Amino acid sequence: MKIFKGIAVLSLILMSGLVFRACEDKEAISRMEEEKRYFDLFVSSHYPELSPRESGLYIYVVEEGTGISPDADDWMLVNYVVTSIPSNRTVMKVLDTYYENVARENGIYYSGVLYGSYKFQRGNEVKALKEGFSTMKEGGKSRFIFKSDLGYGGEGTDVINPYTSLIYDIHLMKVIPDIESYELGKINDYLDTIPESKITGIYDEETGATLYYIEDKQGTGIEIARDTVVNVIYRGYFSDKRVFDSNIGGDTLKVVVGANEVITGWDIGLTYFRTGGKGRLVVPYQLAYGEAGKLNYMGKVTIPPCETLIFDMEVLEFVEEELSE
Repeated sequence: MKIFKGIAVLSLILMSGLVFRACEDKEAISRMEEEKRYFDLFVSSHYPELSPRESGLYIYVVEEGTGISPDADDWMLVNYVVTSIPSNRTVMKVLDTYYENVARENGIYYSGVLYGSYKFQRGNEVKALKEGFSTMKEGGKSRFIFKSDLGYGGEGTDVINPYTSLIYDIHLMKVIPDIESYELGKINDYLDTIPESKITGIYDEETGATLYYIEDKQGTGIEIARDTVVNVIYRGYFSDKRVFDSNIGGDTLKVVVGANEVITGWDIGLTYFRTGGKGRLVVPYQLAYGEAGKLNYMGKVTIPPCETLIFDMEVLEFVEEELSE
């Protein structure tokens, strides 16, 4: 009898699970049908002459590009605005962008975020973007209009609700087939503006990358080696002059050289300074934030992946503060 009771309990558990999944499926179907009604209404009233592609994606070409089209694994520089299509649950709303003015106007601006061109490698886009980008050329602007089955589905994201139809306004600024050559080109363009006599190349055997030290003022203090403690005043920026970090006008940064407290480029480059000196470090991405880059707590880019960094630096001798009695 105990065996039969156990089987009965197991059967009830399995049946309740099936009922729960059936309810979930019914809710999902209802949400998708509702989404489709509002999506069709929006498209027919705003784009009556636009026809969908076989997948259901609508593409409105704002401006034809004249450059190359991106391959499936190319890197790209883009900017975009993501807007939700209204339903009975949501209103039309700008959800995401890397245009600073648009972010400010719509109350989604975050300090520390790198606004401007957004760099990423193709391969992990949602279906609509994967298909849409394949139709674009460098320099082009397009509007992708699609339901959640081509987007973020019933899961959504931190900023996109489940079963939300979207509009992506895309500006494809540049296609980058070879990211390493592209970044090396940016480094060389920057170094071409500086007298060769001021530049010291520092090859790193572990990564195969070359860091550059540029002396602007020779220091007269101690030589800096591994485990030396120094205070640093710095400003970090990209080759396009966008500043991403600085402590100028604030507290100096205490650094133990070689202790992995800072990026590898700093640990190596600081040993070419003397205290009291001023200079610049041109740091390739392999010695900075690598292929991942750096995101903030909202998942927004603060340092792009595979990005060259430039630092203006003044290195001061570290003086231990005495505690007052």
